[in-house]
Amino acid sequence: MESVSLKVSKDCVGMRLDQAIAAESELSRGKARKIIDLGGCYLNRKRIRRSSQPVKEADKIQIYWRDEELDRLKQISQLLQPQDIIFEDAHVLAMNKPAGLPAQGTRTQDRFHMEAQVQSLMQSTRGRAPALRMIHRLDRDTTGVMIFAKSKKAYQFYSEAFAQRKVEKEYHALCHGIPSEERWTQTEPLSKIHASAGRVYVDFDQGLTAETHFEVITRFEEDQLTLIRCRPITGRTHQIRAHLDYRNLPVVGDRNYGIDCFSSLRPTLQTFAKEQHMLHARGLCIPYLRGEASKKIVAIYPLAMASTLEELGVSTLKD
Repeated sequence: MESVSLKVSKDCVGMRLDQAIAAESELSRGKARKIIDLGGCYLNRKRIRRSSQPVKEADKIQIYWRDEELDRLKQISQLLQPQDIIFEDAHVLAMNKPAGLPAQGTRTQDRFHMEAQVQSLMQSTRGRAPALRMIHRLDRDTTGVMIFAKSKKAYQFYSEAFAQRKVEKEYHALCHGIPSEERWTQTEPLSKIHASAGRVYVDFDQGLTAETHFEVITRFEEDQLTLIRCRPITGRTHQIRAHLDYRNLPVVGDRNYGIDCFSSLRPTLQTFAKEQHMLHARGLCIPYLRGEASKKIVAIYPLAMASTLEELGVSTLKD
């Protein structure tokens, strides 16, 4: 992430926001407009989306951006497609989240994230954008099932279901290494995320309680890789990734955990691993709002992960 902070001088009083940024920094006016459009500009600590906003003397402007996010503006405006909807009823909408999308807006942008993109999909395909509420989160590069509530009542019900651990979560992770056990449980406590490192750490002194159950699906001895079923009981940030890394089984393609293992992959697998890390929220088993039997929602693998498994000799997997 790159950033610029500046204070409006007398010479720029009354200018448009994008003009003032260009005059007071090395950013071009066009790039300033893109950053503002994405939501990466803050005027006196408030996010602002109008390039035409006039500025006053001593106004404080903070700008945050990532060049790859700015490039997306040229390529595509709608990142989700109708086929990404994998379940819908009167209360919830379930999406198959792609890699690269954060769950919510970030400091650099509030456009390319699941909340905004789901609303955009609803508007473009149905002519309306209902007030959907995100119930849970997935990491930026984790793919798979993500559900949104259609009403305040549904949001409260499912938020409580997650909090009370009434939702069964299943992830599939392709990992470096070959575990000796078929099944095991990890309970190492985890720190809060360290912003500078972009990761969490096992912390036995002050860490938060974390519990994950693991089960081997398939071992790939020749490539020293294993496909593992992961069932997190708690919901800590990066929980599965951190627990697997602590066990010396880092997720393939993970840029924050086990990055040193990347060179051990054969070239074709390296190509797929560059696209995303191989952690997929395969399924959620959620209770129905009206008390009927629970519903299991399953998300197909993303192309990069499916191609990786096919390269390893796996064409189909039972849920």
